[in-house]
Order: sequence, then structure tokens, then C-alpha cells
Amino acid sequence: MATSALDLTMSREYEEKALEAFANTLPRHDFVPTVGFEMEYSVVNAGSTSLVDEEIRDKIVAESPDLLGQELGAWQLEVKSKPVNLADGGFPELSGQQYESETSAVDAAVKHQAELVRLGSFPLQRADEIRKSRSPRYQSVVNWHDSHHSGIPTSIGASHATRPASAAIVALMNSVQFNVAMQSVDDAINLLNVSLAIVPQIIALSGNSRYLDRLDTRYADTRMLMWERTHDTRTTIERLADEPLRVGLPDRYFQDIRDYVKYVKHFPFLLNKPGAAFAVGTGLNWSDARLKVTDNGVILLEFRPISIQPSVEDDIAICALYLGLLEFHRKRSASLPSLFLIKANRFFAMRDGLNAKFIEIDGNGAKRYMSASRVVAESIEKAKVGLITAGFESGVKSLEILQRRLDAMRVPSDEFASGMQQLQGSGVSFEDALKQMVRGCVLRSGQ
Repeated sequence: MATSALDLTMSREYEEKALEAFANTLPRHDFVPTVGFEMEYSVVNAGSTSLVDEEIRDKIVAESPDLLGQELGAWQLEVKSKPVNLADGGFPELSGQQYESETSAVDAAVKHQAELVRLGSFPLQRADEIRKSRSPRYQSVVNWHDSHHSGIPTSIGASHATRPASAAIVALMNSVQFNVAMQSVDDAINLLNVSLAIVPQIIALSGNSRYLDRLDTRYADTRMLMWERTHDTRTTIERLADEPLRVGLPDRYFQDIRDYVKYVKHFPFLLNKPGAAFAVGTGLNWSDARLKVTDNGVILLEFRPISIQPSVEDDIAICALYLGLLEFHRKRSASLPSLFLIKANRFFAMRDGLNAKFIEIDGNGAKRYMSASRVVAESIEKAKVGLITAGFESGVKSLEILQRRLDAMRVPSDEFASGMQQLQGSGVSFEDALKQMVRGCVLRSGQ
């Protein structure tokens, strides 16, 4: 909760500027349904699995600063693609834009004898030996969370646990994030709530960060769980009351934009940047979905909980599922499941992937379990309806990738684990097998 003089000052400014920014985004009759991606990669020295120094990463960024950016890890690279008008070029153009952006990033890395790794977690780096980017923003935010940490365990693993981690663990995690243009403030709040409600089934189908800290956690996806555990700064009383973190799911669906702004402003602001409170508050809100406003007044709904997938086609497939579900629910007024249930199912999805059992409450208020695979199957069908209804038929074909995952009951983390088992079965040591699998996730120029 924001309590210091700095927080109170920044909180007031955030509320004022946020309400002003959202008020200036009136419903648009000339609305353009754009989608843009943000993708994160670990960067290694060419031909190896050793992570690059920060100087190399920054030289890569300097090759194309409008496209490339720094991230928390000294070896971590962000790629921001241009938004695509789905009503014009559809999913083929969206795919082409992502390929173009990724190829440009790969080519920039090659110029500095480096390569990009497309994997949700970089598993070869020790969790207690992380080099952070030297930017004061990253240093201060990590240090604040470490110094205010609640003391809960920060390891993960079903049979063997990772080393205790700090807030810097996010430097080992790579995501793909979707930024979707909204028609109005009301549309944004409605679809923000829908986004929170559909997180479990999308995570169940997309796990890609099973290996971490040089071991097999046996969790389908560790990214958001580790972020939450290392950024928990709640007091004992706040944890008992299940107060929300600034990471993951909020404690409620939002009634309107004022309710959303109130939620964001109650967290500590950490950075003293008068005049930039709206940007700071938005940037430090690490919920699974959040709202942003562009310089030209377009509201973006950003969906954030997904680990980067094995390929651009896989990223596009998850995006098609997400957009299809948004469109399916856009005009429907059905009540959403309680966030208490969503939070539980989200954990099961991160732990067990498609093998998870989700909790549901039937019409009589009785609890029952349903297989995640069944919920995912229903979601794929709903997404097809949503895409066709919205005129985005070209996205339906992308869903075939996800249908194949469902038919095989295997997500990317399962495929990675199978590769590890095959290598180890042929006599390769665990560490060498892990290195070979990581090299298999390296993007090469012209690929």
C-alpha cells in the first residue's frame, strides 16, 4: 500500500493524469483494431550457451533502438513490433510483422557475435548469480522488493527445489505480450476483466518455462509463480487477508475506470519521477492484464502472463486464442467466475499444464473438478466463433497448432522435457543435455 510521502505525492499525480488520459480516449467511429507484440529473449555468445555481457546487449539495442530495448537481465533483449491492423492484413500480416521484427533482432545480434534464445526461462544460469542491467530503474526496483520481501519461500520445484531467488529472477524469464487496441474505456474495462478470467486455460496450453536454475522443476510454467514469490512484500496480516500483489491477478474485477485507477495507485511507486507518475504507475503494474494509453490516445489492453513460445507461429496461435476469446465474450453478459477460483486454477495450470484439474462451482454452489483439457477444448471452439464473428477468419487456421497440442496433451515444456529424457537416455549428462536443448532454441540468421 502507498504510504510514504513519495508514494502519496506520486499516487495523487497518477490518479489525476490517469483519469485525464482515459477521459481523452473517447469512443472512436474510425476505430482501427490493431495488435502489437512485445517479445523477450535471452542473448548468448555465438555458438555457445554463455550469456552475453551487458555491453554486447546494449550494442545490439543500439543497432535498432526503435525496435529493440533493454530488459532487467544484463543479457536480456526486448523486441517491440509495429502494431498491425487486423481488419486490413489479418493474421498473415501479423505473422509477417513478427517474423520481420524477430529477423531484424537476430541480424542485429549476429553483428556482435551473439544469438537469441527463444525459451520461456533460461535454465543454465544459477538463480543466485544474476547480473542485472545497470539502469537505475532496474536496480532500484529489484533492490526495493528484496529489502521489503515478506520472507515467504522463493524456491520452486516438485521434487527438487531451485535455490532461493531474489526479485532479479525475472531476468531469466522471457515472455510474449499482446497489446490490443480498445474501442472505448468501457470496452477496455470489460475485456480487461475477461482477460483475467481466461488466464488459466491459456496458461495451461502455453507452458514453456519448466527448467530453471539448472534443474527440472516439473512445473509446466514457472515464470509468473517465481515473479510473484520474489515480489511479495505483504505483511503477515496482508497475506492472511489475501491482499493482492502488484504481480499476477488483482483481488477483484473492475467496475469502471476509476476502480481500476484506484487499484493501481494503491501500490508503492518506488521511483521518484514527478511529472511521469502515469507512466511509472502503468509500468509497475505487473498484473496478468493491464491498460495503457498511447501517445495518440489509443487505449491498449496488454495481456502479459504467457512465456514466449517456441516460434513466431506458436506466438501467433496463442494470440489467436486470446483474441478469439475476447471477441467471443465482447457482447456476452454472462457472469465471470470468481477470481478466487481463477487464482486457484491459474496455479494448477502453471504446475500441471494440460494435465491440470480445474475447480468449478455448479449452479447449486457445489464444487466439482473438470479437466483443464476439456476447458481448453471448449475455449478453442469459442475462439473460432469469436474470430469469425469479428471478421478475423484468417486467425482460425492458427488455432490448429493449439489443437495439435491438445490432441497430444503436450505443451512446449513437455516437448523440452522429452528432448532432455531422450538425450539422457542415450548417455548424455543432465548438464550437457540441457545445453544441447538450449542450443536447439537458438534463432539463427535466415532461419
